[in-house]
Amino acid sequence: MRPLFEMSRTEKLRVMEALWEDLSHEEDDLPSPAWHQEALAQTEQATATGEAQFIDWEEAKLLLRHAAVPDKVRNGVPLLARFNSTQDR
Repeated sequence: MRPLFEMSRTEKLRVMEALWEDLSHEEDDLPSPAWHQEALAQTEQATATGEAQFIDWEEAKLLLRHAAVPDKVRNGVPLLARFNSTQDR
């Protein structure tokens, strides 16, 4: 195999996919850390109480892309205000 710095983006993605496919068959060999279970429990609790809500993936990507740019507006509502508000979800 060629060194990574000599590979094209497409070649790197193919190698990454092959690695992921191989590693995914060994998931039982690598237990999740304790903090991961705690984070999942906290998320489940926040969702159950309504403190956290799911949003559409496309909406999440838009919010993440523009989170540092508070003057961006979508449908007349500043993006950061949309991120902090659940009124239109």
